[in-house]
Amino acid sequence: MTPIEEILKISQNLEQILQNQYGATGRGLREKVDSVADQLPEETVRKIGKLASMRNKATHENIELANERIAAFKRITGEVLVSMMLYKPLEGVQTVATSREMVHFQPNKSESMKVPKGQQPGERKVLTVDGIEYAFRWCPPGEFMMGDEFDEYDCCPIHEVKLTRGFWLLETQVTQAMWQSVMGKNPSYFNGEQNPVENVNWKDCQKYCQQLSAILSQRIQLPTEAQWEYACRAGTTGNYAGDLDSMAWCCEDEGIGSTHPVAQKKPNAWGLYDMHGNVWEWCSDYYDNYYYDRSPVNDPENATPSSIRVARGGSWSADATACQSAYRESFFPGNRYEGLGFRVVLVPCQDE
Repeated sequence: MTPIEEILKISQNLEQILQNQYGATGRGLREKVDSVADQLPEETVRKIGKLASMRNKATHENIELANERIAAFKRITGEVLVSMMLYKPLEGVQTVATSREMVHFQPNKSESMKVPKGQQPGERKVLTVDGIEYAFRWCPPGEFMMGDEFDEYDCCPIHEVKLTRGFWLLETQVTQAMWQSVMGKNPSYFNGEQNPVENVNWKDCQKYCQQLSAILSQRIQLPTEAQWEYACRAGTTGNYAGDLDSMAWCCEDEGIGSTHPVAQKKPNAWGLYDMHGNVWEWCSDYYDNYYYDRSPVNDPENATPSSIRVARGGSWSADATACQSAYRESFFPGNRYEGLGFRVVLVPCQDE
């Protein structure tokens, strides 16, 4: 299938959804949609117009469209449908974008599309978006001792933390293939579809989470610092979740080193790869050197504004100390560099 054929197929799927809702085709369908346009957000109306423009361009050009145009078209289609389903004209109909087509289903079936809570630590759940698998691991509610006894890296004192809600954590760092299928362009310095995306700042990651949330109709977000360390440790209490050499890409010369494809080293006890090394991982928290002195026991997350955000895990160029489970790093939210990426949390449906 050529890019033009593919973009037309997606557009036709969108039209079919609207036809099913309004019971009209052609000019009658356009009149129906126009009649409710004033009830939709201005941004949604603008995107509908962009969809039409992109489709017309695909129809009249005799060349293959660039891959990024197809990715953008799919993304916009998903956003439009997710936005439209919130308004009265489409009341009673829900839509979700999955694996290269738009799926139409009734509300009483929608719950089956949601991901529930897991049962066992490390339980695996796979979702597919645009043909790309997102494997998540279940991190159950639990208690652990967070931090380290040395204060040189702002990771003391050791303190008790209770996470009262479980969460699904992406098995790997977000790959370049995942990023590009959602965002359209690859910002990475080191290229490789299965390498972690890097050179992304905190705000870029927030946009990605928002886009993926819209596609899945489920909440995707950055992990809190406490969630990240809890998942990294996976029940361990030492500096690392296992043997560092077998688990981490780190300590490489910045002049010759690079990121590596994800999931090539050994995972931790919950099946999570590259929690040590490869790229630093953004967390949701603001950074505070002394936050551990006053952080709550239950579900801590530092929401007190500061100029910097937390990152964890070390990177391909970081030393072994920086890759420790408790090690804390900070970056300005606008920072981008080739050793800084992220992974995401999928919030189970009962907690949304």
